[in-house]
Amino acid sequence: MTKNKFFKITVLTSFLIISVLFNANAQVTIGSDTNPNATLDVVASKTDGTTAEGLIAPRLTGDQLKAADAQYGTPQNSTLVYVTVAVTTASPKTINVKEPGFYYYDAPNGIWVALHAGNNKWFYMPSFNLPLGTTIGAALTFNLYNEYAKQFQQSGNTQFVASTGAADPTKVVAPYAVTDLEFYVTAYSTDVITITGIDADGTLHYTPLAVTAPEGSFIDIIFKVK
Repeated sequence: MTKNKFFKITVLTSFLIISVLFNANAQVTIGSDTNPNATLDVVASKTDGTTAEGLIAPRLTGDQLKAADAQYGTPQNSTLVYVTVAVTTASPKTINVKEPGFYYYDAPNGIWVALHAGNNKWFYMPSFNLPLGTTIGAALTFNLYNEYAKQFQQSGNTQFVASTGAADPTKVVAPYAVTDLEFYVTAYSTDVITITGIDADGTLHYTPLAVTAPEGSFIDIIFKVK
């Protein structure tokens, strides 16, 4: 047998051995008979609870994801990643990356979208005092978004105090961008104010019917994440 033939046989044998070892240890099948309706079927290595199982998505910080902005386009539509830390300064693509979690790339809109359980997220606005002014019937405005953002961070809020050992003593979480939110008033004291509208930037338009608010006066405001 010539050296050349021996070399070819050795390489082929090594390749076959590596392939067998990989298939034996990876617990991954493609087009498996166990699930013929799936392109990729990942089989658990053990089912007796002695081994941690599951899929781990690529883990990146929000800033690392932002640094790769130019790499994401139409071919990357539906890409899934896990963000470990929210982006510090958002780009148009990472504007929604406000908290750790799973995100997928929505190529048609050029943006990363959070995977949330259930329906779209919503929350009540933090409590605040709505100014009534000094003139009944005056046309007044109040920016709901600015008030919300102020209450979630120390900047611009002299009453902000964090507990000892807080992960971030300067903010609760990074506030959503105003473009991420929709604003709703669902109920209020109609003997105190009349609400005439809400702008897309969260500016509330209202008319006071009194210059002082009686005890028990209220307004319910909901922020919905787009």
